[in-house]
Formats: sequence, C-alpha cells, structure tokens
Amino acid sequence: MTPRKSAGGKSAKQPRKRTDFATKLRNECGFWPFDPTLLERWYAELIKGLRSARQRCRTIKHPRSHGDAIEQEVLALLSSIFPPGILLRRGFAVSRLSTPSREQDVLVLDSHRAISIVNSKSEPYFPLESVFGSFEIKASLTSRDLRSSFINCASLKKLSTFFKEGDEAIKEADAINYCVLALDSAYSLEDIVAMANKISISNLFHLLPDSIWILGKGLVLKGDESRFLQLRSKQDKRTRYKSFRTLNVQEDDQIAHSLLWAILSMVQHCEDRRMATLPIDFLSYLSYPFSMKQMTDKAVADHEADKALSEQPDTEPEV
Repeated sequence: MTPRKSAGGKSAKQPRKRTDFATKLRNECGFWPFDPTLLERWYAELIKGLRSARQRCRTIKHPRSHGDAIEQEVLALLSSIFPPGILLRRGFAVSRLSTPSREQDVLVLDSHRAISIVNSKSEPYFPLESVFGSFEIKASLTSRDLRSSFINCASLKKLSTFFKEGDEAIKEADAINYCVLALDSAYSLEDIVAMANKISISNLFHLLPDSIWILGKGLVLKGDESRFLQLRSKQDKRTRYKSFRTLNVQEDDQIAHSLLWAILSMVQHCEDRRMATLPIDFLSYLSYPFSMKQMTDKAVADHEADKALSEQPDTEPEV
C-alpha cells in the first residue's frame, strides 16, 4: 500500500494505534520474569574487579606497600556492597577491660555505635560491641598467612568470651563473623583445607575463621555440603573444614556463588546483629579498667607491706 502524500509532497504519518491500557496492565501483572543469574553476573563483574586489582598491585615491590594497596582495592569493592549503616575500617577492637585485638585489615562495624575509643597515630580502636565481623585480606595465601589469619581471628573473637564458658562462650564468639579473602594462592583448594584442619585446635573451634575464600579457587567452610548454606543453619563449627565444590568460581566468570555466599553471609550477619544489639555502656570502658587498676594497685601494696613485715628482724622484749 502506497502511503498517502500530503499537499507538500511528504508522506503523511499514519495514526498511532491506541494500546488497550487494561490489556497492558493485565499482561504486566501476570508476567513474572525469572533470572537466576542476575546476582551471579553482578558478582562476576566484582571478580573481574578483584583480578584487575591483583594485576595492578603486582607492580608494587615493597611488601608492606603491596599489602596496603591490595587492602585499599578490596575495601573499595566491598564498600559498594554493604548498606550505609555498616562501616568498613582498618583498626583494632577493644574490650571493656582495655584488652585490644590484633590489628584487623577490615573491621565490619555498626556505624551508629563505632566511636573510636582511642585514636592512635596509626589506627583507631573501636568498642567490641560495635564489631560485627572482620575481613582478613591476603594478596597470596601461604601457609604462614593462614596461621597468621587464625591468630588474628582468635585475638578478636576471644574478647567476647572473657569469663564465659561452654555454650555461652560459643554463642558470644559467634557474634563476630570472620572471613579470610585471598586474591591468589599457590596451593590448591584441597591443600588449603588440609592446612586449615591441621592447624585447628578442637577445643578452640569457636575462635577460628568462619570462611576462607580464594580468588579462582573457591570457598572453604566448616560443615556438610548436603546442607543448604544459610547463616542461621550453616556449618556446624565443631566439624572440620571442607571445600564446597558446588560453590567454586569457574573460569568463565559466570558462576560466582562462592564470593556471593562469602560476602552476603557477612551482610546477613550484620543485619541479624543489628536487630539484636543492646545499647553500649560506654562508661564501662572507663570504670572497668579503673576498678581493675585499683584492685591491682591494692594487691601490689598489700604484697609489699607483707614482704616488708616479713623482712623485719625478730627482737626479744627487754626484761
């Protein structure tokens, strides 16, 4: 059919067909698109970003500078995932008894409660109750790095178990989630599992890392592969570490389940903790150490007095 021309010689526009609004609305309400790879594709981009960060930092030769550069790159990527109420900072955790943890690469903090108790020249100290978790960042995971991560984790988790035993201590330690993120390793995933189980101490299982993720390798957890991996019902920490084959990162970068689980489990942990937190007694951070110092000073003074009394020569009374 030849379009009708207007008086000026140009083709006249055909009238636009009016769409039935009710039909469009019904179609939209009945349309349920399902895309199971949406999050995987997004996390695949994150994996590419981590690989790029690893490549950029390889040009830095100084070990300390190289480690700091890796941490900054990973911190920038993690910050794009966590909600605004979560603060990610390098620093220390400190208990009410003024017991500090070892320095943590990335503390996961409640931003509304994470005031810096002490601002040192190097890194800040945050109250233990504001700490939800920690990421240990490794450029390349070696056996020495793995042992260091276990010690750093124990130094943090132990703070909440002071004067607590049994199930109560386990529950308190579980309030802090600990994840080791490594951008490379010369070891296979099974080698890392074997090393982690070898250095684990059975009666200290609640003070060990919750997860270990290695770029290009996969995820290491404690638990049973047959169980559905949710934080509320995840691994029994009394069991040995295992590699989760179904969660391994593949070369095509399209299956990023392992990183997805490692990070989102930390996010979920933060949300669960925020719902259950009690107000922080900030004054106790002053009163507890002060009371402990008073008791220590008194004990030292009493000991010195007893020592001085025992060293006095015995004198017989004059007749």
